[in-house]
Amino acid sequence: PNILTGGWNPGGFMFFVNEDNLSFRLGRRGHRAGKVGDRWEEGSCGMQQIPLRKWTHLAATFSLPNVTTYMDGKKVGQSTWQYPVGFTDPLVLGQWNTEKSHDGLIDELRLYKRALTSAEVALLAERKGRDSGEIKVVPPVQPRTLASFETRCATLTLNEAGWVTSLLQKASEKAGHERELLAAQTPMVTVVVEGNRNVECHKMSVDNGILTAAFPGLDGHARLRCESKGDYLKFTALEVTVPRVTSFVFFQCAPGVNRYRGGFAGLVSDDDSGIALRALDLQVNCSTAMSASTTADLGLTGYSAGLAAGPRSELRPMLKAMAAQEDVPRSQHGGPWASESPLARLSYLFVQDAFTDTDSWIDLARRGGFGILHFREPWFRTFGDYRPNPKNFAGGMDEMVAAADRLHAAGFKLGLHTLSGCIRTDSPYITPVPSQELISLATYTLARDFGRADDTLYVNEPPVDQHSTVFTYHGATNVFRIGTELVQYTAISREQPYCFGKGTRGAFGTQAQDHPAGVKAEFLKQVYLAFYPVPGSGLMDKLSGDIARAYNTCKADFLYFDGAEGMGVGYPDNCMRWTTFRKFNRDCLNEASNWGHHNWWFHSRTGAWDSAHCAWKRFQDQHVSSAGLARMNDLLEPQMGWWSLNGPGHRHRRQYLDETEYWMAKNMALDASMSLGGLRVGGAPANARAMDMLTVIGWYEQHRLANYFDQATIDRVREPGRDFRLRLSDGGAWQFTPVEYLPHKAVVSAAEPAKWAVDNPCGQQPLRFRIEVLQSPLPPDPAAPRSLIDFSDTSLIANRDCAANVTQELLTETADVKGNSRNLRIQAVNRNDFSVGAWTSLGTSYEFPYRDIGACSGVGLWVKGDGSGAVLNVQFRTDRMFGAAISEHYIDLDFTGWRYCELLFRERDSDRAFGLKWPY
Repeated sequence: PNILTGGWNPGGFMFFVNEDNLSFRLGRRGHRAGKVGDRWEEGSCGMQQIPLRKWTHLAATFSLPNVTTYMDGKKVGQSTWQYPVGFTDPLVLGQWNTEKSHDGLIDELRLYKRALTSAEVALLAERKGRDSGEIKVVPPVQPRTLASFETRCATLTLNEAGWVTSLLQKASEKAGHERELLAAQTPMVTVVVEGNRNVECHKMSVDNGILTAAFPGLDGHARLRCESKGDYLKFTALEVTVPRVTSFVFFQCAPGVNRYRGGFAGLVSDDDSGIALRALDLQVNCSTAMSASTTADLGLTGYSAGLAAGPRSELRPMLKAMAAQEDVPRSQHGGPWASESPLARLSYLFVQDAFTDTDSWIDLARRGGFGILHFREPWFRTFGDYRPNPKNFAGGMDEMVAAADRLHAAGFKLGLHTLSGCIRTDSPYITPVPSQELISLATYTLARDFGRADDTLYVNEPPVDQHSTVFTYHGATNVFRIGTELVQYTAISREQPYCFGKGTRGAFGTQAQDHPAGVKAEFLKQVYLAFYPVPGSGLMDKLSGDIARAYNTCKADFLYFDGAEGMGVGYPDNCMRWTTFRKFNRDCLNEASNWGHHNWWFHSRTGAWDSAHCAWKRFQDQHVSSAGLARMNDLLEPQMGWWSLNGPGHRHRRQYLDETEYWMAKNMALDASMSLGGLRVGGAPANARAMDMLTVIGWYEQHRLANYFDQATIDRVREPGRDFRLRLSDGGAWQFTPVEYLPHKAVVSAAEPAKWAVDNPCGQQPLRFRIEVLQSPLPPDPAAPRSLIDFSDTSLIANRDCAANVTQELLTETADVKGNSRNLRIQAVNRNDFSVGAWTSLGTSYEFPYRDIGACSGVGLWVKGDGSGAVLNVQFRTDRMFGAAISEHYIDLDFTGWRYCELLFRERDSDRAFGLKWPY
């Protein structure tokens, strides 16, 4: 319990009471407890027991590094603290994590910008008559019940203070006894006024279902309507007359069922009961904190949310009723219907070439047990132009429809891949004349004339943070639209005079023009090398219409909204998807790359991840752990794509049959659909065993869809880290055989013969090997050695950090060195009683134009081991603008003396990363 809280994690301070003992506690600002890589620390300065029913003056002063505490003007504690003191959250009196924690009075709170002296504290602590009179504990007057609203399964009760006092699940034959679904009483309505000040209602009245809320210290009121719709309650924000409101929370409660939390469905639940709060309009924000709110930007009033609560078995029926009665886009394959849809169990195969060679694709789909053939790009011309690509459909839409008809006639469903609102630079909406309805991140005013031959754009306003000097797939953007011209820049001045230099005029095929001072320049949003339409604009209507036209004309069954998050998570993305979905003339199985709350009504499956290129089995374990929560969290089906049968590449090794079989075994155990890409018609596959793998995939899919195996078998196959092989036995039955793969990496040389002993954990059996020949880099050219970095020059080391209770010291060695006259010695001391998670790090980073290592396949470095058994992790990282990827390579320091270590980029140590803790 706290008397005063000034934030805690990440950092802050508090007067903390434990039983009747008081202390002043501090947390390091800007760091989080329990976060790997964060150097969280906390401190405490004791005070004394705090007396009851008596005024006590408390004070704490801080003068780096000394903390001093006082009670009633007398010094009671002294400690040291090496970091600044401040608060990261609003100051809160008598409360901790929304729960009241101080039963009593608090008066005369003061904060100073300096440390007070002892005399000043003593002066503040003078009693000033506080000992006169008797202090009595008077029970608060409980507000009376104001109104109750019933649904088929629950009753919501409010009191005259505007608090939600109960959400009571009704007794029933299925649910058993009544059950209170709330953890605590909470104010139902809150307004947020300018300055981010939250003000909760303190008085409420009701008139024919219209609730009017008043707020302490504020003029005006807020009104909302609560209606019972049988299976659910509907709340509608009607009016806000309080001045300067930026956000209106028109419903909130404190759920007491929260084992499962699904933001997509707006659902908190446990195994027996649940509460779902659903936005019924795009302008409403809902959270699993059971809060529904609007904003001044999109409109405070006129929008609604629905609340369904009751037994878990009734959640889907209640949400079906909500979807059917409200004006939301929906599908019989999505939202509350998803788990009942036969289509939601079907897996899909990506079609990426030879779209009209349907016979070949049908053969592949049958071999792999797929029920859906999914046309991926390039079935369309480009992002933002969803006409059939003439390179693949010479006959245009008629030929595409004919291909779709052949797939349907063969018993397959058709999927279409889209990039939602993405508009690539070669789209007719960009070149030669860019649309005026593209999302802009900022608007600037030209400070000087900008002639068509100029390459520096001067503006009046300081640049916003989102500016970059590159144009990358992962969202870095450097494009202005000025009139009908696009301009790219590669230099920024954030000091006056503000400017963007080294520009490319007439970018992306637009026409360079003269622009006078005073005109506006729009800084365009870009993600995935694409621009985006303004929500609700004519351009968005045109894009959504093009997608819907292809879907409806081809009588497609499945649609994927890829790149949805690029447009902007929240209203922009939701608006695009709702606008598109409302134009479909048939039900749609739906997936998307972004799982926004508003789109749950028609979303069918969740959880697809991009294909891994290493550590496939550990990746699958992580994927199963995440996607496996879909059914309980969000009432949706899991999707275990997107897998690919990878062949060998410059940056990764090839995938093997056992890795594919592991993937399919865990999918079967989860009873989850999957998706597969990377196959093409004609020519040799990238992976020489792709057809063998596809055959095995087919075995698993056919038996999964047939529910062939009993639950006991499925439970064994589900175990993470356990390998199995599915084969037809001599007796004609399909069965699983446990397999244990024992990997060993051997470096063979004449000087060091390789030996490896292994114990067979199973019965007598033939010995089987799979030998994978690894690569070695070419030795460096002694005539032209290429050094990436010389760490003996410590001035190049810009990034140094340590885990808690680990220290680092860097030394330069000149004796017994390799590769140079000076070497770097890293000395670290771990004062923890554990080693995993006890790390020290150092490195360097490069600003634009970054460091290009070209097409090199690996690196080599001299390492002098100390035999400690520690792990040296050599990491290569790309900037966030290029995907924030990490390639890491481990060197076990289980040797002594010098060793030259060769690290190949295609042989990363990702498998081992799951058992270690690094500061990612």
